[in-house]
Amino acid sequence: MTSVDLMMARLVATPTRASLRRRGLLAVLLLTLYLIGTTGYGMLERSRLHRGIEAILSVTDHERELSLTEAAVRTTLLEAIEAGHHPGVGPDAEAVAEMALYMQSCVRLFERIQTYDAGYTPLAESLVASHAALTDHPDRARWLVLRDTLGRVSNRLEAAHARLSDRRTLLLRNYEAQFDAVTFETLVLVLAGLTVFAVAAHGFLGRLVADITSIEHRVSQLAGAPTSPGAPGSNTRPPHRSPEAPWQRSAELAALGTAIDRLAVSRHEAPDFVDSVS
Repeated sequence: MTSVDLMMARLVATPTRASLRRRGLLAVLLLTLYLIGTTGYGMLERSRLHRGIEAILSVTDHERELSLTEAAVRTTLLEAIEAGHHPGVGPDAEAVAEMALYMQSCVRLFERIQTYDAGYTPLAESLVASHAALTDHPDRARWLVLRDTLGRVSNRLEAAHARLSDRRTLLLRNYEAQFDAVTFETLVLVLAGLTVFAVAAHGFLGRLVADITSIEHRVSQLAGAPTSPGAPGSNTRPPHRSPEAPWQRSAELAALGTAIDRLAVSRHEAPDFVDSVS
């Protein structure tokens, strides 16, 4: 058996380990999965925050439309109170015409706020019924009925406005708390991910350095070259090897490099890396 055959037998007898490329691909895969999971979590929390913002905007729009309706009803109420103090049997036709314009404005505003809450429908119907009775017979008694109806509707709208304000305040507080929680959880995930992958990279690089050192020592031992002090096998030399001419040693090292390349290809290793080592 030649020296090259003996070196090949020793190299084949070494335990099989996962390749460095495979370990790197596994690390990249884990990192990709972590990024996908973090991105999915971020998108989920973002959708929840977006729904919270939509709820706040909806309540704000409702409150704005309700404020306009409440202002129109109060203006109409003041007009009805003033018409109720008219001397004589009742207000004249001009006051009735002005009241019709005010009521048209109130009805249009009620139609807009009914899109947010159908509970405003009875209020609008009561106003329309009182005004219709006044239009048929514009006497003082019906003016007073319309005034009382406008007063009740105004009080109901004021109470609804107060409830909307409380709801908007509660939604804002919930949104702020949720935003702070999402920010904290995101920071924790980022820091945890960086810590885990820093530890993993440190271990991987340490194992890589150990593997490279081990390969250097083994190739040096197989080639019959002296190793560094303290390295495994530094005091051992193949007993069968005898001094040879420089050209014989170079030819043998070239044959060893070719054999290692073939073995690396069979194990799906990177031949370029083995060539650089040899």
